[in-house]
Amino acid sequence: MAQAVDPAGMAWRVVSVQTDAFDELAVIVAWPASGETAWTEGAPVVVVLPAALSPAAGWTRDFVPNLSASGGLVEVTVVPPGMGVAGHHTSGDFDYAGEASVTAVREAVLFAAGERTGVDGASLPMSSGVPVCGDEVVIAARSSGSMVGMRALARDAELLAPHVVGLVAYEPPSLPAMVGPDAGALWMDPHPETDHDDNGIPWDEGRNRSLDEAGCDEVDCPMELDTIRWTEEVSMDDVFGVSTTSAPPGVLYLDRDHSGKLDLVDGHPDVDGDGVIGEDEDAILPPLRDLVTRAGGSERHVFTPQVLAAAMDAGVLSLDDWPTHVEDPEATVAFWSTRHMLASVSEAAELADWRLGLAYTEVPHAVTLTHRANVRLVYEAAYERGLPVRYNAPEQVVSCLEPGLASADWPGGPDLDMPLLPPHMAAAAFPSGVDAREAMTLSTAAMFWDAYGPDHRCR
Repeated sequence: MAQAVDPAGMAWRVVSVQTDAFDELAVIVAWPASGETAWTEGAPVVVVLPAALSPAAGWTRDFVPNLSASGGLVEVTVVPPGMGVAGHHTSGDFDYAGEASVTAVREAVLFAAGERTGVDGASLPMSSGVPVCGDEVVIAARSSGSMVGMRALARDAELLAPHVVGLVAYEPPSLPAMVGPDAGALWMDPHPETDHDDNGIPWDEGRNRSLDEAGCDEVDCPMELDTIRWTEEVSMDDVFGVSTTSAPPGVLYLDRDHSGKLDLVDGHPDVDGDGVIGEDEDAILPPLRDLVTRAGGSERHVFTPQVLAAAMDAGVLSLDDWPTHVEDPEATVAFWSTRHMLASVSEAAELADWRLGLAYTEVPHAVTLTHRANVRLVYEAAYERGLPVRYNAPEQVVSCLEPGLASADWPGGPDLDMPLLPPHMAAAAFPSGVDAREAMTLSTAAMFWDAYGPDHRCR
């Protein structure tokens, strides 16, 4: 089993897991190359789920471990169906956070917990370069991987409950509007480092101002959709500076300037050039795009149920003349029934007393919700159902693992089971300079501390 070491000090190798669920299931085992572990007995184990709605998320380039060596943790990253790394792959088709992805999580957890071995007979302790501790693991998920993790806790609770402490979710999408993203995304902001609308937040000028973040609940976010329109004059490859000339024609948008057409300048709806997609400028409603099927010329677009229903009610889309590349209403509802965090929280909470950690950084990686409703709604749903839940990592964890990060300006995350009002979400975020890798590492370490006590290096 060959191994590699990344520049941040994590060594890793790929393992094919022995399982009847897949012809082949690949996981990537990573550990601190220094040999330093969080506990004197060895390293706690983390099953890592990458973003689950993009086939390009980490699988078209060299693998980079998801956790930092400073955590003293062993990570077992799940390779999703249809994806591969270093000559190994997981069989099946990429299913965009579907049931096969959930099954891959279950089998990876069982491998991490000692219930499965590699096809060569090697257990996780034999595959890792450092000793590992116990059969109880934390699942840590990036972005849309969070919905796969929560779905696994709900669907496969009987098998997972004896082995899983809880789930750490980095900036999870709690509702379809935050996945699509109807809410707006960082890549829609023409100048994400400049605060053009003078609200003190430089990264949110691309947000959908027709969506009422304050009104978001466990069901949906209110949106003003009375100006929804469909145009086949452009494709999704023609907007926001993306141009691969292969997407089928058709864009859903809000005609907020009532011009009767989609108004763009150089492919961007910021037609007046002030750096803000204003309330009187058109808002594009992007679909989730199935890019895996592009090679066969059959790219599929999945809009959110809320947007698709509004388009049909307005008569801009009709079953009598339905675009061939757009999923129909029945398929759309079925697709989204499990593909957001809140779809599975209630069921998971009823089946076991999981812990939940929610990590988020000062500048989000994707969704541009000013008060971070995508994170807060998951916290509130779990808290109301009695799950122990924490935002980010407390001062003692941060000071131990990343000395100098905690300060008077940012003393660490709030206490366990301490809900926050929307205006206070920004102050609790990991500060600027902390990336997803560090945020996930610290939040995961915090979950182990809450469950078992401090890292031996910090006692």
